[in-house]
Amino acid sequence: AGVVATCNSGGAGKWGEKHSLYFPAGTKVSVFPDNDNVGHNHAKEVSSSLLERGCEVKIIELPGLPQKGDIADWFTLGGTKDNLLDIIANTANLSSAERAKVTARNGIFTPGDNNRQTFNLTELGMAERVIYENNGTIRYCAESKQFYLWTGKRWQQDTDGEIRRLAAKTIRGLYDTRDAEDKVAQAKFAKSCETRSRIDNICALVKTLPGVPLSITQMDGNKYLLNCLSGTIDLRTQQLLPHNKAHNITHLLPFKYEPYQAETDCQRWVKFLLEITNNNLDIVRYLWKLAGLCLSGDTSEHVLNIFYGQQG
Repeated sequence: AGVVATCNSGGAGKWGEKHSLYFPAGTKVSVFPDNDNVGHNHAKEVSSSLLERGCEVKIIELPGLPQKGDIADWFTLGGTKDNLLDIIANTANLSSAERAKVTARNGIFTPGDNNRQTFNLTELGMAERVIYENNGTIRYCAESKQFYLWTGKRWQQDTDGEIRRLAAKTIRGLYDTRDAEDKVAQAKFAKSCETRSRIDNICALVKTLPGVPLSITQMDGNKYLLNCLSGTIDLRTQQLLPHNKAHNITHLLPFKYEPYQAETDCQRWVKFLLEITNNNLDIVRYLWKLAGLCLSGDTSEHVLNIFYGQQG
């Protein structure tokens, strides 16, 4: 049809976080489900993963698609590129409510998951409650054996036991029995959880539940995203993006980035480059590019720069 499209190897149910890494935040994506339950569930899984990356997502329902049919069948039945683009244009991005519903998948409990807001009075139930109440702000990396907590700007390693304080807060919340089915049992269970062993067990279960485990290879995986106090800079576009949990960024530079004009806002930097290169513009341009490259995690340029010259 003359438009960019892709699928994932293995078909439905085989989408992983590694696939989402090819879609930077802000990418506009239209998802076309096969016309059956498996296809629709797969579309929700893909959409959820892309939403977490910060993409703008539409789920497109093609008119007249036969049972178990896909987009190729739709074209065979007479669909055209122009028809397709019209359908996409007239389909809204997933709304806030729809995003919440789609994101509440695979046992990840969010405020949008209306089917699961009560939990068993067990250690597993408490672990689920901790995840639910903290709404996607807890991750755990098995390789580093550390929890990471979302600060609003980055994923920060928990070095002082904050995860235990969050568990304790959830336990104390059980003493509010106004909505409890069995007020006495809930209060009694809350008291039983106020032991070191129970808190440790709850935190250990949190590590393993869906939405929490994070591989070390997923952390700081986008080599062109630079995080600072005012947002995340996309070094490819120089666009300042909002801080986003889905970027899995752990670093934070202690300054605010503001758009600039090199000619007027970087005069001291330019003067410095001219001074150290004796006004050699070719070297100035090279050093400018090198400095920009060093901001990224791009190691495709296999070079070793050795700076030398006269003293002074």
